[in-house]
Amino acid sequence: MGRHRKLSEIGWGTWLTGGLALNAAVVVAAPPIGSPLITANLAAATSIFVDGSKPILGGREDGVPFYRMADSFRGGYSVPEYIENFVIYPRSLGVLTGWGDPTYDDSEGEGTANTIEVVRKVKNDPTFQPGDPIHIVGYSQGAGAASAAITELEGDEFAGDNLQFVLASNPSRNDGGILTRFPEGFRLPIIGVSFGEGVTTTDPDTDIVQVTKQYDGVADAPDYVVNVVADVNAVLGFAYLHAGYYKDVDRVDPETLDPDSPPEGMLVSTNTTGTVTDVVLEAPVGELPLTMPLRQLGVSTDVVVALDPFLRSVIETGYDRPVGSGAYPDEPEPFRLAPRPDQRRSNAASVAEGLAETKRRLGALHEEDGSADQVVDGDAGSLEPGPEDDDRHDRNPSSSDDPADAAHSVDDPQEAGQSPERFRRHQTKWTSTRSRAADDGVGTARTKSAPDAEVGAHRSPGSRPVRRGDTEPRARNDNSPRREDAPTSGHRYGAGRQAASITRSELPGRSL
Repeated sequence: MGRHRKLSEIGWGTWLTGGLALNAAVVVAAPPIGSPLITANLAAATSIFVDGSKPILGGREDGVPFYRMADSFRGGYSVPEYIENFVIYPRSLGVLTGWGDPTYDDSEGEGTANTIEVVRKVKNDPTFQPGDPIHIVGYSQGAGAASAAITELEGDEFAGDNLQFVLASNPSRNDGGILTRFPEGFRLPIIGVSFGEGVTTTDPDTDIVQVTKQYDGVADAPDYVVNVVADVNAVLGFAYLHAGYYKDVDRVDPETLDPDSPPEGMLVSTNTTGTVTDVVLEAPVGELPLTMPLRQLGVSTDVVVALDPFLRSVIETGYDRPVGSGAYPDEPEPFRLAPRPDQRRSNAASVAEGLAETKRRLGALHEEDGSADQVVDGDAGSLEPGPEDDDRHDRNPSSSDDPADAAHSVDDPQEAGQSPERFRRHQTKWTSTRSRAADDGVGTARTKSAPDAEVGAHRSPGSRPVRRGDTEPRARNDNSPRREDAPTSGHRYGAGRQAASITRSELPGRSL
């Protein structure tokens, strides 16, 4: 956390934060407990945090309201050298956040006024030096409130101030913000929210950084409403991606970004004057909001990843994303019905390519699963007699002069008159029948072989059965089991063998 913590509120009201009632119009500044007194010369920058809306219908709050914003962007705007300020305002959505709560427009308006007032007080603070950077960090409704303050903060009163607006999941984002997707003048009376007003700048020195998680339905709503798949994905994006006040997102420095050659995982664009840098953080492969319920239901991650190319290609046909220098719109972009005719051919080609990739990945998974099953079967062995059976027959004490052995010999099929060939047809042994394809990762099914004369034709060159002759024979005695009670040939010798393992090949792929 920074060295100072400030609370600012305009108007009268009671706010409960961690059990402490804060009654109106107060600015508090204090160093952390145990820290030395702060001198004015140590302040390098100031952060003003504007939190987002309260949970809808009494949902659980993630973190302590207002103060939690210090953790946004992984604490990148809350370092020891920074003075921290937290703007207090209702953060309400009318009846959706509580009976009698202010409407969204009233709440955002109060947040805007409080943000402007905090900037004034920061400039008048004795620790502030002219030219010190002021970062106004807003999230969700707080980003909308900060956006609405830009016009006034560009006025003469604040001329020359080193202001930077950092807007996370901004509902007033010109291309994708849910509040700019409907035309100006449209209003929802139940929660009291007006649409159509985006982020506008008039001062070439204004510095605005917008950071949006791809498919976050609040700030990355689709362009084309007839794409139902994209619409559902954005609604789920609100549920899965919007919460968390972007605490899991790294701080973005626009000075290090090249819109025409952005880092991997980012879609970057700037407006014509370069005052706005818009960053979309691409959704990782396998993490589409549309497939997150599947993962919660226990569907394999590999299957979800395989579905990604096709579903993403369909979803992206609902967007017309600006990318590169000067591509970001200076005016809001409302919903449109469907893509232009010249876009439909490229969209169809993209979907076809995504479908082909998904089919390839699913096919690879099917082959791998089949290979894994067959390799396990191959390790268990196949029903084939081997020359070791002859060895076993030769070891029978049929010629013993011992009367007890002679009595036992009647249980031996050979002694009883059965031919070796017929006997072998009734005896089976588990041996490995992995073919050359099995050595490459694809096994062969278990088969019951013909007699010894045909064994060589069924075995691959690389297979080698375990021979009983390779082990020390066990002497028979009067208490040894009868042949019909003995385990099936091969089980004794396969009991200690380890099952083979397969390394799953890495699947290609990746897009927000």
